Amino acid sequence: MKKILCAAAALSLIGSAAFADITVSGEGYAETNFFHYNSTQTSTKDVSGEDKSTSSTKMFDGLNVGDTDVFIDGSFADGKAGARINFSLKDNELVAQLGDWNVWVKPVEFLEFRASNEANRWVNRYNTIIDKLESKYGVFTFNSEYDYTKANYYLTNTDSTDSDSLNGFMVGLDFDIVKFQAAANGWGTPDKPYEWSLSGDKAVYAGARVAVPIEGLASFYGWYKINHPEKDGFEHNFGVYADIVAVENLGIVIGYNGVYGSFANELSNFDKDVLYNGIDLRAQYMMGALGLALHNNFTFASTEIAPETTGTYIFDKLNLGVSYKVNDMFTAFLELGNKLSLLTSKYDDGKAQVIQDSIQIYPRVQINVTDNAVIKTGLSMNFDVANTSKSEYNGESVNMKLPGSQIDVALPISLAVFF
Repeated sequence: MKKILCAAAALSLIGSAAFADITVSGEGYAETNFFHYNSTQTSTKDVSGEDKSTSSTKMFDGLNVGDTDVFIDGSFADGKAGARINFSLKDNELVAQLGDWNVWVKPVEFLEFRASNEANRWVNRYNTIIDKLESKYGVFTFNSEYDYTKANYYLTNTDSTDSDSLNGFMVGLDFDIVKFQAAANGWGTPDKPYEWSLSGDKAVYAGARVAVPIEGLASFYGWYKINHPEKDGFEHNFGVYADIVAVENLGIVIGYNGVYGSFANELSNFDKDVLYNGIDLRAQYMMGALGLALHNNFTFASTEIAPETTGTYIFDKLNLGVSYKVNDMFTAFLELGNKLSLLTSKYDDGKAQVIQDSIQIYPRVQINVTDNAVIKTGLSMNFDVANTSKSEYNGESVNMKLPGSQIDVALPISLAVFF
């Protein structure tokens, strides 16, 4: 009901042009794959003995309209209020559904009230070159499963947390030399605490952040958030980031994000308290037609991953990008990525190590069809370099390949329209 009421309020705001001077704009996105090849190993293979692996190959997964979105923005000319609404097509059904929404009001110049279920982010992303391979700011968490029959661990990485964002009911203060914003949301589910729903387990979500801009030099950001679902533990999220712009045409973001919580391990049914530490570094440099970019996220943690078993976790995601503007219509891009994760565990009778390493390559081209329409297409490739588990148990060594995707190649195409 809250989603419906807030969406209605946003629509009424945009639709009230008859009574006030309102500026309305929008953007629409559609994406599909012309071609998709995927070779996946679905069971383990003992590289020191019997071959127990099976694989499957998929050449084409059909057109998918589930990545079609339309965003509508509306605001009063005096800047006192505005809204942003998203409609999307899901599961190949040609029926538009209400997605994210964002409504804000500024009764005075320095005071803002906002209600939103979309991520409101502050820190610059520097993602005009590295786009497809971009990740969120934050930490990459992990989940592990222990197979007692083979004395091996399996590792699953979860994407970073978009840690600098806030959602919910928000109040903000902007005094030019410092900005402050606080948010709270009393409803949600353990896996999606920012969704506005009275169904599922209740959760407590609250947070605050501050920004200190120094014109021409840098902007500094800090935040603290807490998520406390009713049944599934807790999570504290805090961070300090800096966006440095002192050098012309060069943007640098560096920051630390800590996430401490009690995370349920769904695979091994073991709850653990973990402090994840994430370090983000991004740089983007533009020199005429040529652009260079670097994104790096390094995450490390240490915790119990099973009863009486300690583990050390390291994850690194490195992306490099280059762009070249051929002319006003064509721009060529190349994105290169590497994801490396390592989980080392020790227990009374032995030790185990899981190594996962993959490479991503994405050459693409951007075509500015008109001032209001952009087409992007390229060849997206992902290759597993390593996906193995090594363990020693009661004096015996076992080496195994783990389930996962070995090769994934796709030819995506997307269309963006601005109006």
